[in-house]
Amino acid sequence: MPSARPGVPALAETLAPGGHPIVYGRLDPREAPLPGQDAFGPVSSRFHGMHEVTRDDERLRRAHAFVTAGLADGSFAPVIDRVFEGLDTVAEAHRRLEAGTRTGKIVLTVTG
Repeated sequence: MPSARPGVPALAETLAPGGHPIVYGRLDPREAPLPGQDAFGPVSSRFHGMHEVTRDDERLRRAHAFVTAGLADGSFAPVIDRVFEGLDTVAEAHRRLEAGTRTGKIVLTVTG
């Protein structure tokens, strides 16, 4: 699930036996309850934060190498929902972003 949000319990109900829920992000300010063992069955949970990587020199070096390689070989390619061109399209781009119906990144290009 791409954001911790109130839909997490519904996700739990769809898991196959032995499934692993992966909930990441905190883009939704609403409460994001994590279901108990009755919903997920036997599970373990692990919370990650960026500081686990950024405050550890070796992890940061490995993360940098991983991301750099992915960008270089094209395996990390963003999914673009829509490209808006020019400052006169800022309001339209913002409406698209706020609608919550996008399937990728909103891109605004400004030339000049």
